[in-house]
Order: sequence, then C-alpha cells, then structure tokens
Amino acid sequence: MKKTTIGVLLMTCLAFGFFVFGSFSGHADNADTLRFIQRSMTNKNGTLATYLKDETGIDSDEVRGREALSESVGLYLLYTLETNDQKRFRKMYRILDDKFLMNDGFIYWKLSKNGKAEVMTNALVDDLRIMNALYLASERWSVPAYKKTADEIGKFIGDHLLRSDTLVDFYDRTNSHTPGSLTLSYLDPKSLDILLERGHISQESFDHMLGILRNLPEQNGFYPKSYGVKNGNFRFEEEVNMIDQLIVASNRAQHFGEDTTFTSFLLAEWQNNGVVYGRYDSKSKKPTVPYESPASYSLMIQYAIQIDNKELALLAYERMIQFRTNSREYRGAYSVTEGNTHIFDNLLPLLSIEQLKNKDWIS
Repeated sequence: MKKTTIGVLLMTCLAFGFFVFGSFSGHADNADTLRFIQRSMTNKNGTLATYLKDETGIDSDEVRGREALSESVGLYLLYTLETNDQKRFRKMYRILDDKFLMNDGFIYWKLSKNGKAEVMTNALVDDLRIMNALYLASERWSVPAYKKTADEIGKFIGDHLLRSDTLVDFYDRTNSHTPGSLTLSYLDPKSLDILLERGHISQESFDHMLGILRNLPEQNGFYPKSYGVKNGNFRFEEEVNMIDQLIVASNRAQHFGEDTTFTSFLLAEWQNNGVVYGRYDSKSKKPTVPYESPASYSLMIQYAIQIDNKELALLAYERMIQFRTNSREYRGAYSVTEGNTHIFDNLLPLLSIEQLKNKDWIS
C-alpha cells in the first residue's frame, strides 16, 4: 500500500491560470463548506467521498473517484469536537463502527463508494487520529463506547504495528506484513502519550519514538521523510512536500517547542513570494511546483497555533480562503478545478478555521 500524508490534493496551479481571483469570493463561510461536503462529497451510505467526480482516475495514493478514506473519518471527528457537535460526531462514529472498523480494532484505510473493503490494510496516521478523537469525545461527553473503541484501536496498533520499539506505517492483514519504515509525519506525540497511558506501548517504545522526534536531523532546514526501523537511518527527499514538513514541525512543537529556522523559512516565503508553494527543492529551497494548496495552508494554521504565532496563522488563513468559491453550484468548496475537488482541501480548512475561532484569532 502506498499512502502519503493527507492524501494527494487537488491544488490550484497559478502558472496555468487555474486560480483566478475574480472567480473567488470571501463571502462564503465555514457553514457553506460543511453544507458542500454534506451535499456533494457524501456518498449514499454516509461515507465521505475523496473526489467530487466519480470518474476521477486513480491517484498516487491509490485512491480514485468517490472512494472513502479512514483519514476523512478522523478529520471529520476532530472538526465535530472543535464545534462541540455531539450529533454529528455520533453519526460519523456509527459510520466508522459499521463500515471501517473490525472487531479487533483494525480500521480499513479505504472503502469503495458503496462501503465495501477491497484492501486489507490500515494506516497508522489515520488510526491514531481516530483513536485520539474517540478518547477526547469519551472524556467530554461521557460515552463509554467511544473509550472502548479507542482502546481496541490502540491495542491493535500496539500489537501489530510496532517493530523494534517503533511504530510503522501500516499492517496488511492478508499476509501479516508490516513495512520497515515510519513516515515521520505520522509520529504524533499526543498519540504516543495516549498509547503509553493506556498500556498499548511500553515506556521503552515511547522513549525511543520521542527520541526520534527530538533528535531529527535536518538538511538545509528541512526534515527527513522517513525513518528506517532496522538500520535507524533517516531518508531525505530531494523535493520536499510542505504538507509533510508542516506536520512534522507541528508535532515536534508539541513537546520541544518552535523550530525557529522553519518558521523563518515560512515567513520569508510570504515576504518574497506572497505565497508558500506545495513543494520545494531541498538544496536550493526554491519552489519546484507552481501551485499552492488549501490543505497546506490549513496545516500552516495548525502549526502557527501550536507555536502561538498569530501573524503566521492569519497570513495562512487569508490566503487559504481565497481558494474558497462563492459560486452557487460549489459554494463553500475549495480548489474546484474543472468541476472537481479533493476532500482534504475541504476538510482541513473546515477544521483549521474552527481552531482559529476557538483560539479567538478570528470571529
């Protein structure tokens, strides 16, 4: 299974004229985005479609059309926690329990648009996000079922995705296979705290993984992509994905504070280019693509909140909402190109805007 963080996003390509300021308006709001997702990005069985167009071909994440991802479940659950919406949380939990979850805590990372499992793999990053959301909901609303399910998911992770004291990217049920590497953007300290507290990983495993995050090497100010479990080596990429970089920076900030070098890079991009692009050359630090991404800007908002940098958060917010359409057909949607959009370019802004509201940085 090939699965990159947050999926492959439909991004607006400035160089090819896809992003036209005149066709976008700031009048649509987060409620419009939620309505768009419910109306246009929800399958008949209640699962969230990855693409608006059913005929969208398979992407580099091995996702096509209106297939549904566990990643969408977790992001939506986090959104309902930000809005304190028990009803919507409960509805998505039922979809998780009915469609994605097996009795032992295994979660299918992908379903067909009809809700059928056609792959037998999970995804660590998605499982951790869902587990976290369920524990938070159980504490807030005193629902024992949420805690029970979270414990089942956490136990499965500890039993099947741990190699040499390190969590790995996925588990394949067909042959009990796990990879020999960990994508570093999956390493979330909050999740490690929970797994340790609930007894799903040992203190030794916790210390080892937190040490990986603490001692991450950097090349020219950028983080590595992955960690090799057997040899302990870090793999860097010549072209870095800003989504991965932002998640790693945010995760590190949870325990170890701000990476001022990375923050300075982001602010310099705003000053020099007025935007932050989707990918950069790791040596020259120049953009390698002409596009931006609402999902990337939403992750920048989350990083800025983590390090308490209001200036950076509002820069990202103002740019992000310029991708939100005010047209009648797609009102509230982000990055609609040729009648198509990706769920993460809509879910992540939906979530980050509520986080900004709860921080009292926007009204």
